[in-house]
Amino acid sequence: MRIVFSFLFGLAVCVPAVSAQIPDDARLAEQWGLSMIHAPEAWATTTGEGVVVGVLDTGIDWRHEDLVPNVWQNLAEDADHDGHTLEFIDGQWQFDPGDLNGIDDDDFDGDPATFVDDLIGWDFADNDNDPMDQKGHGTHVSGIIAAAGNNGLGGAGVAYSARIMMLRTNTLLSVTAALVYARQHGVRLTNNSYGGLSFSGNTMRKAIAAAARGGMLFVAGAGNNGQSSDERPFFPADFDLPSILSVTASGTADSLISLSNFGPVSVDLAAPGEDILSTALGGGYATSSGTSMSTAFATGVAALVWSVRPDLTALEVKDILLTTVDLPTGLAGTSTTGGVA
Repeated sequence: MRIVFSFLFGLAVCVPAVSAQIPDDARLAEQWGLSMIHAPEAWATTTGEGVVVGVLDTGIDWRHEDLVPNVWQNLAEDADHDGHTLEFIDGQWQFDPGDLNGIDDDDFDGDPATFVDDLIGWDFADNDNDPMDQKGHGTHVSGIIAAAGNNGLGGAGVAYSARIMMLRTNTLLSVTAALVYARQHGVRLTNNSYGGLSFSGNTMRKAIAAAARGGMLFVAGAGNNGQSSDERPFFPADFDLPSILSVTASGTADSLISLSNFGPVSVDLAAPGEDILSTALGGGYATSSGTSMSTAFATGVAALVWSVRPDLTALEVKDILLTTVDLPTGLAGTSTTGGVA
């Protein structure tokens, strides 16, 4: 958040101002949200190294040149022990042939056939090992969080050295299964840019609560219905669980964009969500607006905090984000903090 970066050096400790670090990504100037949250100042301290973010979404174009460097590689499935599960072969990124052994090497449940060759995550929609995006939403969200930075290409993610574990989901059941998978693999931060007004369900609430007991912060979109979530809840963001961070979308003028849900009780904070440039399906770049984008910004900030302070709990990271927001008058009364990233 705007002043969160003083906390990166130690909670509630005053520190000297940090000089900005500007990577060389070709379209960085078009990413207005990064300067709005003062990401370049944070990058002088951390770019998200060592953090894995689980992204529950439509998948990821894991061959995208600005994403593939930061795709999480499951080295527990590195059957040929060469240190990677993706390889650049014949001009294209592919699964490492030496790791495709037809075995669930990192077996968690005693069934060696559960997640066979899950080299970069899992497709819980089609129940296979290739979470390739088919719609573009997950690719766009992933780029906001962790598109590779300082590589001369496109843009940069908020936490441009973090890793993305892609968990392709399309139903309530697939989401709950993906949360279990993420927890089993030690993920403490998930981005959840989805939901609905009737997306409630005790099964999902239990899955989020179980993930919280495993130390996970669940960052969720407040929804794009342009109405009060206090009056009509939007799920999963509005489950009454402390491990959920509900994020709405602000624009360039530090006020909510028209489609954003709001609520001084149910929504926690806002983040940039208007005309956000990020990675697109097929290798390009595109702009999009909504709470999906703002959620990804908040997830990226949480990744930066955890990168420097891995000792923090999920609730401590959430508290840092909540207590370091900027307070523009245009957001007063729109969330519990009335603040923006």
